[in-house]
Amino acid sequence: MKSWIDDNETTIDEFLDYFNNELIDAQKEIELSGNLEALAREMPTIICKRLCQLSEIESRLETLNIKLMALRSKIYLPCREQHSPSRVSRDLDRKVDEGKEAHKLLAEIDHVTLIRDKFLMVTEALGLKNLQIGKRIDLITVGIS
Repeated sequence: MKSWIDDNETTIDEFLDYFNNELIDAQKEIELSGNLEALAREMPTIICKRLCQLSEIESRLETLNIKLMALRSKIYLPCREQHSPSRVSRDLDRKVDEGKEAHKLLAEIDHVTLIRDKFLMVTEALGLKNLQIGKRIDLITVGIS
């Protein structure tokens, strides 16, 4: 599994492609069926892997948000010194977000947020599957099948 946390050279497109492919694999894992004991053994590993990936996605999202805040402050502070305090709030926010660089960062944040939300849903589904497998094994253990 590739680590994306310290890799600043990776483009957002490579990042999104990788995690879209991982998302497809994760959705297949939700549909796993077969021997309950084998599935019960595999599920913690699967869930751990997907939670680690979710953590990497959230780390990348936080990095993008920090870059956006830095960009906003770079534009915002000089403008704030030139204008009156009453005009500072919304007018400058709009001016900051009108730039091409800000639009690009906002689009990247939206894409990464979408992937993160999908991974949250997959992780939740895997947790529910793990619970179902555990309950099914409990029923078999007590003799109810």
